[in-house]
Amino acid sequence: MTLDSAQDPALTAAADLAADPGNPAEGTVDGTAASTGDSDSTDMSDTADSSDTATELAIQTRNFSIRNRRRTVIGGINLDLPIGALLLVSGRFASGKTALLLALAGRLRGFAGTATVLGHPLRGGGGQVRHLSALAETPIVNRLDDDLTVERQLAAALVLRQPWWKPVVSHKAVVLCLIRVNEVLRLVDARAGALLGSGTAGLPRLTGTDRIADLQPLDRAALGVVVALIGRPRLLIVDDVDTLRDTDDRTRVWAALLTLRMAGWHDLTIAASGQDPKELLEILDGIGGEPAPARPVYLLDLDSDERTVTALTGKA
Repeated sequence: MTLDSAQDPALTAAADLAADPGNPAEGTVDGTAASTGDSDSTDMSDTADSSDTATELAIQTRNFSIRNRRRTVIGGINLDLPIGALLLVSGRFASGKTALLLALAGRLRGFAGTATVLGHPLRGGGGQVRHLSALAETPIVNRLDDDLTVERQLAAALVLRQPWWKPVVSHKAVVLCLIRVNEVLRLVDARAGALLGSGTAGLPRLTGTDRIADLQPLDRAALGVVVALIGRPRLLIVDDVDTLRDTDDRTRVWAALLTLRMAGWHDLTIAASGQDPKELLEILDGIGGEPAPARPVYLLDLDSDERTVTALTGKA
């Protein structure tokens, strides 16, 4: 199957995920009671054209190590990740995958070596990195609130993009955001389905009145990603895809992540983790000799002694 690497105008609707919620109006939704986990996310509508940044690196590390008081958790990581790439960090349980991703997103201290993320050094520039990156749901950092409904979680995410003195958004803004979220999910579902050789990939649609505690695992994962994307980050972190126990669900997620990077709204780089790259490798093998995904895919295996980065695809 061929995955068209040209910009799909329909998929530019993803940019509307960060629509201006407008002034608080009658029927406002208080978003201050919930945390979407990333108050540092910001609107990146002024990011540079891809033509200007095509040769730049999203992440570059040299001899990058993470340490705690007792031992070195990860040592000697050297990365050169282009803007727009997908990086899969694989490794067994407790191999340091989450620690590495959090560090690269500016959320973890205690590292040695050098790292530059989206043009900013992690040492001394962590604030800028946090503004340019966002985390999908990562339970130890930004767990979705099980007591909220989907629309109230979206409201909280919208509130975090507003000035501190505007702690509410209108119900109309939340409803409009949910409509746009589901439209993006529909479009990504169709594109991911084409990648998998089927009509659709089977991604969910979100219902505003559903309680987060009642969501199916794939629905919850989708919500965690779209909440992160509301701030238009340039780096998206998706930790532990293996949280999804169903093999088909993991395949859907990998196909969706491959598709998100081709949405055309900005140069989105994705760093994700999982214990086994099997599902992603099967998708890429299914493409065969036809054009590779429009952005390169890399694998960092933390279980290997060398911990080298392998290019799984090149740019089409």
